[in-house]
Amino acid sequence: MIFAALINRAWEVKHADTKKGMSQKFEEHVRCLMATGSTARQTREGLILTAGQLLEDEECAEYRSQLPTVEWFAKQREALGVESYLYTFMKIAGAESVRQWGFDETKIDGHDTFNQWAMLIYPTKDEEKEHQGATIITLECATVLPSSEAVDVVLHIEEVWRRGKDLIDALRAALGPDLQDVLCPLRNRGVSLHKLYGVMHDTCNCANLVSKTF
Repeated sequence: MIFAALINRAWEVKHADTKKGMSQKFEEHVRCLMATGSTARQTREGLILTAGQLLEDEECAEYRSQLPTVEWFAKQREALGVESYLYTFMKIAGAESVRQWGFDETKIDGHDTFNQWAMLIYPTKDEEKEHQGATIITLECATVLPSSEAVDVVLHIEEVWRRGKDLIDALRAALGPDLQDVLCPLRNRGVSLHKLYGVMHDTCNCANLVSKTF
């Protein structure tokens, strides 16, 4: 009976009580699948094939009837991106410093795109002493820019960091005073451009102008 209950819960698509909307377990599973690089259509068809392999005919038919459309799966890509964005800024908020921050503006198929990355420094302890460990993170990759003018690139960078700070503030507020410093601690003002120690970029005119601002 316990095994059967676990199987039923694992294949649950919609909320068990209301049968409306997707269950949290199903959403998390779909986002994990899409994080591997699968498209919305591939993810949906993969779930159908798996159900056909593991479930009885009637159960498989019911499961397929509950699966949302490809459009719903496509929206999970955006949700996954926001979730990743939050995890990235959780790392920044908890870092001692941003030892090196880098950016690059370039064109892909005629479109202006932008990348940001950073080296974060964390205090770590072992049995003998406290020392510093480094972690490399990517803030954004191939983000489409409306303009590649230096002033607009600066505004974009500031907006990315402002949104990151707003996300962290919202998360800490949701966690409450008992958990916010445990699950999402802040070090040296949390998410702040003032934590930057050094900037890495190429030598084009736009990059030179942008770097002077920071």
